[in-house]
Amino acid sequence: NLRPFMELMRLNRPLGIWLLLFPCLWSLALASPAPNLRYIFLFTLGAILMRGAGCTFNDIVDRNIDAHITRTKERPLAKRSLSLFQVVLFLFLQLCGAFIILLQFNKPTQILGASSLILVAVYPFMKRWTYWPQLFLGITFNWGALMGEMALYERIAFPSILLYITCIFWTLAYDTLYAYQDYKDDLRIGVKSTACRFGDKGKGYITLFYGVMLLGWGTLSIITHKLPLLMATIFGGILLFLWRRKIHLKSPLSCLQAFKKNLWVGLIFYAGILIANLLE
Repeated sequence: NLRPFMELMRLNRPLGIWLLLFPCLWSLALASPAPNLRYIFLFTLGAILMRGAGCTFNDIVDRNIDAHITRTKERPLAKRSLSLFQVVLFLFLQLCGAFIILLQFNKPTQILGASSLILVAVYPFMKRWTYWPQLFLGITFNWGALMGEMALYERIAFPSILLYITCIFWTLAYDTLYAYQDYKDDLRIGVKSTACRFGDKGKGYITLFYGVMLLGWGTLSIITHKLPLLMATIFGGILLFLWRRKIHLKSPLSCLQAFKKNLWVGLIFYAGILIANLLE
């Protein structure tokens, strides 16, 4: 039965793959107007495997916590539909696959990609140590924003660094929304998150994080001379403002729906970059 392994990789919830892949695609598109289909394919496979490996490792670390949280109590390790040995072996196979993909890039990209494993390994423990695991997720999850240009030119210029910072604030916004689904359970069992830190003031902080993200995209559009990207930033900002009015932080369903809308946010910015590249 493959279903528990698919659940470990969250293949039944593919949005996380997109959120991990977008920084890679944005980085490639900003660095070169000509699409590199080979790297797009490799980054897509890598995003699927590394997101799956990250979720699997997270489930191993949190297997005793997940059983006490409404949203996660049906995960394979939490309900013991798989043994710990099976899950560890599956994690090893995913990492092997990701390693093979990483070997297809140049040496600097290999080193940069491999270094992210340190962040991946530390992230699941952050909710025990700090109220800012969402910030650490942003630092970890958006590593691809640095890898696109490195893969193409073996360098990281200022636009890629600015893109990386912009993506971190994006993750801070959407993952804080996601964390509000577990707000009551996290308070009860002592797990930390930005949702627990912000409480009833969360909507204001989420707005601030999205605002910084939009400022970053606006700056990127100016320094890269991409007018369509600036238009996409304005359009995305209007949509986020309209969606914000419908968010109810005390409703897990409302938070989940708002979180899912980030797929459209990512697509809007990617479309802005692609249109700008076509016009160059």
